[in-house]
Amino acid sequence: MWEEIGQLQFEFLKSRNLQPHHKLLDLGCGCFRAGVHLIDYLQSGQYFGIDISQELLDAGYAKELTPLGLDKKLPPTNLLCSLDFEAERFGVRFDMAIAQSVFTHLSFNHLRQCLARLAPAMNAGAVFYITAFICPAEKDATCPIKHDPGGIVTSPVSDPFHYQSDDFQYAAKGLPWRVEVIGNWDHPRNQSMVAFHRLS
Repeated sequence: MWEEIGQLQFEFLKSRNLQPHHKLLDLGCGCFRAGVHLIDYLQSGQYFGIDISQELLDAGYAKELTPLGLDKKLPPTNLLCSLDFEAERFGVRFDMAIAQSVFTHLSFNHLRQCLARLAPAMNAGAVFYITAFICPAEKDATCPIKHDPGGIVTSPVSDPFHYQSDDFQYAAKGLPWRVEVIGNWDHPRNQSMVAFHRLS
């Protein structure tokens, strides 16, 4: 679902008022599934990406961006291979950030760490969007859960992970974020959307 989910992210961010002049961080950008749309839409140099795989970043730059001429809008210095959510290393403040299907593969403590590391790199009023599998209120969150559509089975203790709605509030506790659980955004595998609004 490369094209479908990439386009879905792009349309969602535009619906949440992403503007061409904004600085955007794509956390877990991979081979630029959403990046091809976002880089084309944003002004030159306004897209930034972090991924744990330098191989994916290099392959995406060569095979996805360069043939479309989008490499001219994305300096290599706007990309970072990192395991630790080091957005501050770019030396800029972001207006918006997204992590699509990142925290479906990472545990609660990684989310807490990400929120702490990202906060200093976000402008007041900026928003960080993440997708996550959320345990329905009527289900036992300590057990595996099958999500429909998509048929993905998640667990509280192993990849792919699910969260409870209250977990997002707890992850942001003591940090400068306001939490908004958006929920459904028409993701084909039933990942929900959560927004963290950067407080002043």
